[in-house]
Amino acid sequence: MVYLDLTQPRFFDISDTIRRRQRHHGEFWEFETFLSELYDTLRAIRMVMDIEGTIYVHADQIVSHYVKVIMDEIFCQAYYQDEIILKHRSNHTSLFRYTMSDYFTFSGYLKDANVWQFTNSEALLERIIKASSNEGMLVADFFGGSGVTAAVANRLGRRFIHGDIGINSIQTARERLVAADASFTRLEVNDGINLFRNPQQTNDKLLELTGVSRNTQLDSFWAGSINDSAVGMVPVYLPDFLPGKHPMLDEAFLSQLVHGKLGVLPDGTQKVIVYYVDSIPKEKREAFMREQNLHINIEVEFLDLKPKLDLVVVSDEADYTLREVQPKGQMFPVWQLTMNSFVSDRVLQKINAVNEMRYAQYLKKLKDYRDHIEVNLQKGKKEPTFTRLQISDDGLETIEWISLDCEEADINAPWHSSVEVKIDKTGFVIRNGKKTNTLWDGTIATDDNTHKPLRLKIRNICGDETKYALS
Repeated sequence: MVYLDLTQPRFFDISDTIRRRQRHHGEFWEFETFLSELYDTLRAIRMVMDIEGTIYVHADQIVSHYVKVIMDEIFCQAYYQDEIILKHRSNHTSLFRYTMSDYFTFSGYLKDANVWQFTNSEALLERIIKASSNEGMLVADFFGGSGVTAAVANRLGRRFIHGDIGINSIQTARERLVAADASFTRLEVNDGINLFRNPQQTNDKLLELTGVSRNTQLDSFWAGSINDSAVGMVPVYLPDFLPGKHPMLDEAFLSQLVHGKLGVLPDGTQKVIVYYVDSIPKEKREAFMREQNLHINIEVEFLDLKPKLDLVVVSDEADYTLREVQPKGQMFPVWQLTMNSFVSDRVLQKINAVNEMRYAQYLKKLKDYRDHIEVNLQKGKKEPTFTRLQISDDGLETIEWISLDCEEADINAPWHSSVEVKIDKTGFVIRNGKKTNTLWDGTIATDDNTHKPLRLKIRNICGDETKYALS
């Protein structure tokens, strides 16, 4: 079973002039971009759902009719089961239920009425999870937010998947699940979406790494071209990492490629290269090209972009010391890691951007003050001043969270947090999810010396995480 909540405040904000989609990490999306992203997300979800699965999508009055049209196309109108109206204090929202086939789990728990009084998210989720899944089944929420779906599923004896792009969501959900004694594994999907502060930087860097040059002979679908000594000019497609772009390489993309783009290439084009991050299985891709591609004189080479994306990531720099120490008052020694310094390129860029903005505001206020200096002096107002935001030489205040893994040495393996420290906004330590009255001193230590830490993970205050192998 899948549940998606499109009504959360973190997603949608209505203004007088434009409807925008707002992600948890603060990026704003045009309404059309939101619909495009939702379409791609639902297509990807359908690809991994079981034939007996059910999906619920919760939408408000503003987007519900758009959602219904998209759901009809992707999940097929024939498998639309019902729309449940959820009555709130001053308005109502819609809960759409679709299945993957005529064979699906259903307890009849929903049939008492098509209009429900909405009380809270937990009560709603308990009702639909009981209706469309049995104990031991899998419940997924890919806009997971604070982890309510995962927590309710766990309480009802279901397995769960919580997914979200926001690091705050992952941390909040993790703390909720830890408090509920839930058993789970945290996995990172390194698909290269958040590679640079500005997605355009990623696009530009990929041009450099792939050797692609801009080509005015080609339309904007193509990133550019390379020169091949054997076949000449080769158009190259690169995924666009700007918000709302980054299409998946699926049947819809392939149809656009073979029916709309290959046929209008410059005369003499013999080959094109298509890079991808996410793709349908290779067998399905090859079958589509055999059946649909009429331009058999043009070779289409598909290349996985992820190996090159590994070269784009800018890692934070950490200097640390790991040693065995004997804490006062403890019987056994422990492994203690001391942070000597920490430098984050992204944090520095963010601070510089804030300083530039504040400096521009300062100049404006200063001009206004001096333009009316006599009045301001009579009122006793002082001239505006500007103080630049700065970080310390060691940069440790830019660390939000730090963790040690004592079980796995492979830098790319799933993370196991043997011990972790979160530093709150006032500098106090939250160790393994428990608040303390201790200010962080730049260290993190294991409970004993049984297992030496093998990996270190640090999250900076912008939410970026970097892993380090400990020798």
